[in-house]
Amino acid sequence: MLPLLLILIAMFLVLYLVRVTVQLANSVVIERSVTQVFAFVTNPENIPEWNQRVRSVRLITPGPTAAGSQWDASSVAQGATPIWRG
Repeated sequence: MLPLLLILIAMFLVLYLVRVTVQLANSVVIERSVTQVFAFVTNPENIPEWNQRVRSVRLITPGPTAAGSQWDASSVAQGATPIWRG
């Protein structure tokens, strides 16, 4: 029983002492107005330009984007190419 307890204490100490904290930070300066940025990111057809996992997005309902608009999109997920509708 004592050797098992010593092993558990040793494992705890090793894990505690070897613990590594990683902090990441990133920032981007977009030289556009808030209105221009909002218009860009709220247009689903632009998603592939800022999300590398989305391959394509296509509007399938007529007219401008509005409540009820439908889109077909394909994305990359773990080697597969799922197609989703939103």
